[in-house]
Amino acid sequence: MNSKILIIEDEKLNADRLRRLIGMVRPESTIVAVLDSVVETLDWLNQNPTPDFVMMDVRLSDGLSFEILEKATITCPIIFTTAYDEYAVKAFKYNSIDYLLKPVELEELLIAIEKVEKRLQTNAPQQSFDQLVDALKPKTYRNRFLIPFKDGYKAILTEEICYVYLEFKVTRARLVDGSEVVLPHTM
Repeated sequence: MNSKILIIEDEKLNADRLRRLIGMVRPESTIVAVLDSVVETLDWLNQNPTPDFVMMDVRLSDGLSFEILEKATITCPIIFTTAYDEYAVKAFKYNSIDYLLKPVELEELLIAIEKVEKRLQTNAPQQSFDQLVDALKPKTYRNRFLIPFKDGYKAILTEEICYVYLEFKVTRARLVDGSEVVLPHTM
């Protein structure tokens, strides 16, 4: 696919690496510009047509790229590239397709570009922010319950519980040993 790609990256070595990798996976594509700051990017976006997609670093020389997204309307897909994974959730609030950690690897970039191309070809609607956040969150489950016991609390491991049920608005657990405990938690 002959895409027009905008690169927003303030580190020359990383920008050159992205150019080289894009040239390897999509030699027919055109890099329309390589920009290195929030201000320069806002100016460029006001004066040029929208690219097919954007490769965007999160931290730029004069601020975070989220400032660009708050001040300009970017309707094309975005692939974020950064050395910091702490911005992943915020990135998916925008038109983000992927979030690649630096140094960007060829295979990861190829997969991300294929996602962009699929989106561009099908015009598939973007998943909702809540779905993306849920997908990023590791699934965690409770491994124990604290229940009132004598003058304190007692920990009941989840492996000790056969099943949990509700009886007269009271949550109860049947344990492996045959005993029953009241759980002070709502289910």
